[in-house]
Amino acid sequence: AGAYRRRKLDAPLAIDCLLVETAAPDRPDAQHRGQRNEPARLPNSRRRLAQLRGKGPEDIAAATTAKGGRLFALH
Repeated sequence: AGAYRRRKLDAPLAIDCLLVETAAPDRPDAQHRGQRNEPARLPNSRRRLAQLRGKGPEDIAAATTAKGGRLFALH
C-alpha cells in the first residue's frame, strides 16, 4: 500500500521538484523488506521513478542532483 501511495504522489510532481534520498532507514523498498535502507539503494529508487515517468534514469539523476544543489545551496 505504501509503494502505491508513493507512486501516486510522485507521478504528478514536476521533475525539478524531485529529490531522491534515504532519510528513512527503517523504510526500505519491498525488495529489501526487513533490512536497513541505505544510500547504495538510491539507483533502484531512481530507476523506478524513471519508469514511472517514462524517462531515463540519467534524466532523473540530473534533475535530482540539480534539485539537491539548489536545496542545499551547493551551486
